[in-house]
Amino acid sequence: MHPKARCNALFIAIGIVVAGWGQAAGQQIPSVPPEFMTQAQEACRSLQQTDSQRAKEFCSQIAPATQVDGADVGPQTRSGRGTDPFSTGTPGAAAKQDFVPARSREKPLTAEAAVFPPVEVPSDLEQFFRNGHPDPLEAAESTSESTEPLRQFGYELFSQAATGFAPSVDAPVIPDYVLGPGDEFTITLWGMVDGLYKVQIDRNGEITLPRAGVIAVAGLRFEELRPFLERHLAKYYTDFHLSVGMGRLRSVRVYVVGEVAQPGGYTLSALSTAFNALFAAGGPTKGGSLRNLRVIRGGKTVASLDLYDFLLRGDRTQDIKLQHEDTLLVPLIGPTVAVSGNVVRPAIYEVKGKSTLADALRLAGGPRPTADLNRVQVERILAHEKRVAVDFDLSRIEDAAKVPVHNMDVVKLFPIHKIARNVVRLSGHVVRPGDYQFKPGMRVRDVIANYDQLLPEPSLDYSEVIRYEYPTLTRTVLSFSIQEMMGGNPRHNMVLQDRDELRVYPASRFQDPRFVTITGAVRHPGRYRLFEDMTVLELIRQAGDPTTDAYVERAEIRRKAPKEDQAYERTILYFRVDRLLEGDESEKAMLQPDDEVVIYAKSDAKALPQVAVRGEVKKPGTYPLLKGMRVRDLMFEGGFTRESALREAELVRVSTTEIDGHISRTVIPLDPDRVLADDPTQNLPLQGDDELLIKQVGELKREYRVTIAGEVRFPGTYVMRPGERLSSLIQRAGGFTDKAYLRGAVFTRKSVRESQERQLQEFTASHAQRVTAEAASVAMGGLSKDEAEAARFELATRQDAIKMLAEKTSLGRVVIHLAEAGALEGTPDDLLLEDGDSLTVPPPPSSVAILGSVRNPTAVMAKAGHTIDDYVGLAGGYLPNADRKAVYVIKSDGSSVSPEQVKAIEAGDAILVPPQMEAKYRPLPLWRDIATIVGQFAIAIAALVVIL
Repeated sequence: MHPKARCNALFIAIGIVVAGWGQAAGQQIPSVPPEFMTQAQEACRSLQQTDSQRAKEFCSQIAPATQVDGADVGPQTRSGRGTDPFSTGTPGAAAKQDFVPARSREKPLTAEAAVFPPVEVPSDLEQFFRNGHPDPLEAAESTSESTEPLRQFGYELFSQAATGFAPSVDAPVIPDYVLGPGDEFTITLWGMVDGLYKVQIDRNGEITLPRAGVIAVAGLRFEELRPFLERHLAKYYTDFHLSVGMGRLRSVRVYVVGEVAQPGGYTLSALSTAFNALFAAGGPTKGGSLRNLRVIRGGKTVASLDLYDFLLRGDRTQDIKLQHEDTLLVPLIGPTVAVSGNVVRPAIYEVKGKSTLADALRLAGGPRPTADLNRVQVERILAHEKRVAVDFDLSRIEDAAKVPVHNMDVVKLFPIHKIARNVVRLSGHVVRPGDYQFKPGMRVRDVIANYDQLLPEPSLDYSEVIRYEYPTLTRTVLSFSIQEMMGGNPRHNMVLQDRDELRVYPASRFQDPRFVTITGAVRHPGRYRLFEDMTVLELIRQAGDPTTDAYVERAEIRRKAPKEDQAYERTILYFRVDRLLEGDESEKAMLQPDDEVVIYAKSDAKALPQVAVRGEVKKPGTYPLLKGMRVRDLMFEGGFTRESALREAELVRVSTTEIDGHISRTVIPLDPDRVLADDPTQNLPLQGDDELLIKQVGELKREYRVTIAGEVRFPGTYVMRPGERLSSLIQRAGGFTDKAYLRGAVFTRKSVRESQERQLQEFTASHAQRVTAEAASVAMGGLSKDEAEAARFELATRQDAIKMLAEKTSLGRVVIHLAEAGALEGTPDDLLLEDGDSLTVPPPPSSVAILGSVRNPTAVMAKAGHTIDDYVGLAGGYLPNADRKAVYVIKSDGSSVSPEQVKAIEAGDAILVPPQMEAKYRPLPLWRDIATIVGQFAIAIAALVVIL
C-alpha cells in the first residue's frame, strides 16, 4: 500500500471513530455518509495488512461486528440482528446454533461495539437506486418533509442490536400442542387416591405410572391428555380427580438456510415458529426475499411465508410451528420496484408475479395529497441496454391498475406547484403573516384593516405590494403608505390581484437605531433603545431602579450637541434621583439620542472632590464635584432661580502651595445674571473645595444661619433673615413631609445650651469645693466611728454625682408645640429665630425608653394599654435602690410629668426611675440642686429618644 494512500485511509478511520465518540457523549454529530463509510472500510482492509497496531485498533472501532478473525467479511455478513418479538418457550430452551458455516462465524457484539455501533452500509440494490436514480425528494421542487435516501422495505425489523434469543418464560402451552419424546408434565391425583407424579415422555413415546404401568401418550394433543389419562386410570382407581400441568417442553432442531445473516442449525423450543427461527438466525440479508420464505419438512414444502403480510397488516396466520428437522429457506430476493417522491412511505419494495403500478403505490402507502397525479414517471431498464422514462396520467387513480411494473423500475411522484392560487399574502412586520383568501375587487384595507394587525413601530410611510405580471411573471413593486391608506387616501388603498404580496417593514429599516446608555448604581446598567418622548425616569425604571447604595442627591445626563463644524460639544445636565422617583415634575427630562445617564454610588460620591453653596439659596450644602461642573451648575443645585437674581455672589477658592503647604483663600466676585447667561468670564469651572456664597446686594454684615433637618422637603442650613420666625423657616424648607412627627420635633438654641452649660459648670465647681472642705473636716476627727464611716460614704456619693454632672453636655432644647406653618404663625411657639437655632422633625417613633434604676435600661416597642409598671417589667423590673415614688415620664415634646398626670404612655415617651437614698445620709440642699440640673437634661434625653 502506498504511504500516502495509507495516511489518507488512517485519517478516514480516525474521522469515523471521533464521530462515534461524539455520538456516545450525546453530541449532535452529523451522520456519516454511506459512501464515506465504504471508503473507511476499504481503507481498514488495507491498513490491517500493515503492522500498525494503532491502525488496527481504529479499524476495530469503526465496525467491530464485521470482523472475522481479524479480517473484514464484507457488507453481506452482520452480527447482532434483531431480537425476536415472537419467541415462546420455557427456560433452558433458548436458541442454540449447532451448525455455523464459515461465512457467518462473526465475533460477538462487545461493549466497544455498543459504544461505536457499526454504520449500516447500503446494499447493492440501494446503491443502484441512489446512484442511478437520484431521489426526487432532494430536488428543489419537492414538498416532501423527508430527504432520506431510499431503503429496502422491511429489513429494519431485524436491524436492532442483538440481545440473544431468549424465549418467553411464562408462555402458556396451546391446546393443540402435540406431545412428543422429551416433554415433561405433572399429574396430580386426589380423592380416594392421592398422588403427584412428574413424568417425561421417553423415546418410545411412553410414560410409566404406578399400578397403571406403561402408557403411550406421544402424538396426543395437550387438550386430549387429561381425558385420556382419566379413562386409563379409571381401570385402577375409583372416585378420584385428576389434573395435568405441562413442565419443561422438548427441544427441536431446525435449519435456517439461504440469504440470512447467520445460516445454520438451531435448537429451539418445541413451541417455536418460523418467525422464531428467522430471528434466531439474524433475519434475512438485503439480498434475501421477504415474500417467498419456505418451510421444508421431509423434503416437501409445507408452508410459504410472505413477511409483507405481517409488516403491512400484522397478519401472522402463515407463521406455522416448526417440527424437528424442519428447514426454513430464505431464497434470493425477487423483482423490486422503487417508489419515491410524494408517497406516504418511499422505499424499495419486493413485488410478486405480475404487479401493476397500483400494487406498487399500495405498498408505498398511496400518494400524498401534495402529489401531482397528472404526471407520474416510471424509469425502467430495457433489454439490459438502456434506461427510459415513461410518464403516465393518473388523474384517475384507477388507471394505475392498468400499468404493469417491471423489475428495477423506479416510480416517481412529483409535487404539485408550490405557489397557491386565489390568495394574497401578508408578510413582514405584522402580527399574523400568511395567506388570505383573494376576492375580486379586494383592496389593501381589506387585508390591513387597522393598526392592531401591525407589530410595534412599523414603517407607516413605506410598504410594498409585490406583484408578478402574467404571463411573463415579471416582478413589479408598488409602494404605499399605511398612514395615508388608513387616512382614506384611495391612491394608497390600491386594488389587489391574485397572488399579490403585501410586505410591511419595521420603522428601523429606514432610520438609524437610536440608543441611550445608563451606567453606575442601577441594577441593570447598559444600552437601551430610545423611544419617542422617553424620559429619564422611564430609562431608570427599565434599568431596574437605583441600587441601595446609589447616591440619590445628584446624577447627571451627559449629552452630545452637534456643532456647525460637524464636531460635538459635550454638555452635562444634573438632576436629583430621589426627587425624580418621588414624582417631582421639575426633575423630569426628555432624553435625546446618545445621552448617557450616570448615577453614582455613595462610595463614588464620597471619593469625589466637594464644593459648597451657601447664602440665599433654597438648598445650601456640600455637593460632589462632577466632571465639567461650573458655577451655574452649583447655583441651580442650591436652588438659585432667576427670581432671586438681584443678588451678588462670590467664589471662595482655597489653594495650597506645594513648597511649604501654605493654604491661601482667594475671593472671586461674580455677577449671578452673567453666570446664568453662561458668560465664560463668570461661569467658571469649579475646583475642589470651592465655596459659592450668594449674598444680597450690599450685604457686608455677618451672616446668621439656622438649620432645619428631618422630615421637611428641603432640609439644610439657611441664612436667617432679620426678624425671621420659625414658621418662615418651615415655609422656606418646603413644609413638612407626610412622615413628619410634629409632636416629637426637637428645637435647640445655642444660647440656651450655653446658659445650661454655664450653670452646670458653676454648680459642679462650687459643690466640688464644698465636698472637699467637708472631707477635710471629717478627716480631722470629732465623729464616732459609725458617723465617720457614714460621712465618708456620703462624700463619695456626692463626688460621684458631681463627676457625672461635669461629664454631661447640654443639648439646649426648648420645648415647643409644633404645627403646620400656617397654623404656627401668631402662636407663642412661633419663636423668633436666633443664630445657630436648629429644628429637627423626626418620623413617627415606635418605641418607649425605660431608663434609670432598672435591671436592663432599654427601649421597647410601644403597646396600647401598657402602664409604667408594664414597661418597667419589660426592662427587667426595678432595682433594689429604685425610688418608685419619684418615677416620672418625659413626653416626646420634652415636657416632664408625674405618673398621676399621665393619661397613657405613648411612642416616643421616656420613663425615668431615679435611685433612692437613706434619709439620714441625704443632704437635701445638694440633692435639690442636682435634681434641678438633671431636670434640664431630661429634655435632652427625651429628644434623643424621639430622634433615635
